[in-house]
Amino acid sequence: MKSQRRHELQHNVLDAKLGQIAAFIKKRANTILWAVLLAAIAVFIGTWGWRKYSDSIRQPQMDFEALTVRLNARDANMDDVLTKLKALAGQDSNRKVAAAASLSAAVEYANQALMARDQLTKSQQESAASEMYNSVIGRFSDMPEQVAKAYLGLGELAAGKGEIAAAKSNYEQALKLAPNGYPVKEFASKALADLDRLAVPVALAATAPFEPSSAPGVPAPSLPKNPVNPGQPGTPASPDPTPPARDVPIHRNPQK
Repeated sequence: MKSQRRHELQHNVLDAKLGQIAAFIKKRANTILWAVLLAAIAVFIGTWGWRKYSDSIRQPQMDFEALTVRLNARDANMDDVLTKLKALAGQDSNRKVAAAASLSAAVEYANQALMARDQLTKSQQESAASEMYNSVIGRFSDMPEQVAKAYLGLGELAAGKGEIAAAKSNYEQALKLAPNGYPVKEFASKALADLDRLAVPVALAATAPFEPSSAPGVPAPSLPKNPVNPGQPGTPASPDPTPPARDVPIHRNPQK
């Protein structure tokens, strides 16, 4: 009896609680529906935003990889490639791609400067390369490897123009900023060593001084006439003790 009574009491308490919950939901049904609706909208917006953000990160990377392939193609339109590289360099959704695209554009401008046929075109391409390198230094100070590559490129431009002091300064900056273990640090160290070797002056061999004739007023001895070509100086031929017979013709080697 006691257990049955206890069960009935528990059942009544549960019914009372469910009744209270039902009354609460009925009273605030509109508020609850709006809360559920807003939560669903928030989840949808969050999912859509994350996908859009992921696409904004992936798309520049995919575009840059496609342009890298075109850079190595023989029939590529380099003006179009450079235009798209500069567009990628200017976007901010993927800063790593922006820095890499800036460096790729700078390298291509520098290569075109090397192949330029006139000084004006060469100067224009070098200025464009320098501008792209400096944009990396100014915008991506939080990427030391990329900034070191930019300084290395500026050093190569300066060295190509014979500006040794500027080249050395840029190489030193690249060596200072490049993280340990990265190839750019090794390249900067080698470029700096090569530049130091080029800066060492080369000793020229001294020429023998001109010696005039021993006595003033005495003419220098004249060279003997060339026996083969009398108009050319030379050494006199030694007399041949057995000259050929006068009436015997001299045969020449037809192979000579």
